[in-house]
Amino acid sequence: MNLKGENRLKALENYIELYTPHVSRLCFFLCGNRHLANDIFQETWIKVIRNLEQFDETRDFGKWVSAICTNTYKNMHLKAKRENSIIFSDNAAMEAFWDLIPASSPGTAADEYEALYDAIDVLTPKQREVIVLHYFSGYSETECAEILGIPQNSVKSRMYSARQALKRRLNT
Repeated sequence: MNLKGENRLKALENYIELYTPHVSRLCFFLCGNRHLANDIFQETWIKVIRNLEQFDETRDFGKWVSAICTNTYKNMHLKAKRENSIIFSDNAAMEAFWDLIPASSPGTAADEYEALYDAIDVLTPKQREVIVLHYFSGYSETECAEILGIPQNSVKSRMYSARQALKRRLNT
């Protein structure tokens, strides 16, 4: 899609429609809080619109918007840390999310997913980023490195430590 020509608005609308579910999931999985995820989601699309002229159309738009989303999450997390703010998860929103997950037998799948997401929630932000990008968004280690702007070995290291932490947490 041509984002710089006269059909720019239509192309942008198509990208927003196509990538909204992906960005929405990414925001939620990164922070685990529906309200904060909405803020990150909105800020991500604002940044996309503001920086659209800088987008290199030879690159993958999904990776580009994922990088913007991940950086937006990092910036909001750092800002909250600097301000000594604590971001609490909204339990009612979290319960509503778990209720949407279909169970193969009564309660089983939802309980397993809840345990997994609880375990992911205690990962460091750097570990959570690589786990979410790789396992929930389907990006390869190389693509994660590109999105996060870090060496691939750093992605591998973070994934290894995150998997170890998840194993410890889920086996207790």
